[in-house]
Amino acid sequence: MKLRLFCALAALSAASVAHAAADWVTIKANDANVTFYVDKASVRAEGALVTFWESMVFAKPTRKDDVSGKMIKEKRVYRVMHCINRTQGFRYGATYSDNGKLIEALTVDEGHVDMAPVAAGSVADGEMNLVCDVAARSQ
Repeated sequence: MKLRLFCALAALSAASVAHAAADWVTIKANDANVTFYVDKASVRAEGALVTFWESMVFAKPTRKDDVSGKMIKEKRVYRVMHCINRTQGFRYGATYSDNGKLIEALTVDEGHVDMAPVAAGSVADGEMNLVCDVAARSQ
């Protein structure tokens, strides 16, 4: 429990650093209520694996956090994508309320990231095209 809390706090610190020098790019979505952003400055490649920060901002929050009862305005996710296998997962995720306060955070140990296929034409597909291109140009 203490280790998980420490990991969540460490990830939050990393999030603050990542957002400090950010280069956010909008990713096209099919839902007018949500805007997806990818921080190009946070893209890091290790072989075919690419990590980066993503933000989803809801124009009008429609989902309520089950535990706190607060409306979710934004989700920030530290994503992992495999550019060759075309799969995705996440290492850290957090939800924020209307006033920008943290509602909940979740950290996944590196060896336990659940990777799932990226569907063609999805928001994740657009993200993958962007981050894999950024990663390839930086190597």
